[in-house]
Amino acid sequence: MTYKVKFRAWDKSTKKYWNVENWHFEGECLDLIEQGGNIADGDTKHIWRKVSDVVVEQYTGTEDANGKPIYANDFISFDWYEHGDYGLVEWNKNEGRFEVHFGTVNANERDLEYKVEETMPWEEYYDGKPTVVGNCHENPELWGR
Repeated sequence: MTYKVKFRAWDKSTKKYWNVENWHFEGECLDLIEQGGNIADGDTKHIWRKVSDVVVEQYTGTEDANGKPIYANDFISFDWYEHGDYGLVEWNKNEGRFEVHFGTVNANERDLEYKVEETMPWEEYYDGKPTVVGNCHENPELWGR
């Protein structure tokens, strides 16, 4: 199985997602292009950001039921899940795997506080072909639904 490693970045200042085109580790900077854009196209918007100014999210290597790439911090839904909740996809660095969390959120102006009530390994859920319904930056209200 081939696994494509790619990232997207939530820019804290523009409040939108960008594709990570290049990651410059020495200066800790990211070369970002607008989503759906092509670096070879001169009309594609292009910005530089420090890693500390964005939230970098890794691609899970899988697509949802509609062919949309699934990234960390995406909310996904499953028709078959008994509670009908949306799950939040996150990378567990201690386990070295993606996981799906179910729970509640307390959103304030500065941060989102998640209370995880159930966690399942990604591989247990992916076979059910989830659907991406949003993400934690643009749709925090989906947590716990």
